[in-house]
Amino acid sequence: MRKKLLSLILSMVIVLGYPIQASADNFLEGETGTFEETEDGVYELKNSNGTLLLTFIEDDGSAVMPRSRHNVNWTIDATSVKCSSREFSILAESPIHVDLNFSRAGITYIGVYDRETSNYLWVKRETRECKGTMVTHGRDALLSFAIKNASGHSMTYTGSYSY
Repeated sequence: MRKKLLSLILSMVIVLGYPIQASADNFLEGETGTFEETEDGVYELKNSNGTLLLTFIEDDGSAVMPRSRHNVNWTIDATSVKCSSREFSILAESPIHVDLNFSRAGITYIGVYDRETSNYLWVKRETRECKGTMVTHGRDALLSFAIKNASGHSMTYTGSYSY
């Protein structure tokens, strides 16, 4: 399954963005759905109707050949969200590789903000890193990369994401 998902790299339009701070009160996280591990290292986010929205695969990203790579060096206050102010167009089933380190342990959500639906799709991490591939499902989308610090303290995130 990993090879199939990673082989679906398609062309997309990329625009570099600068981070903006947003309130953690104004977004959807998928609480009405489920986020669960379906097999070792593979997680799925489904809405309340059971529709698959996002797959996250823990990996080192070596199979991803990105068209664009963006560095991240963001410090995010406790219970806050930061997302790129610019968008990128991505085709459904196209991978987004994430390679991030966190300054300390705490609950973090890594994901994308869908500019057309105003919804976030999140992968929950409770470690000091996030290394893997996200695949959005269902339709082509206009997205921005996003991080939510759900911990009780400020955290710095460094690394990159690519697609």
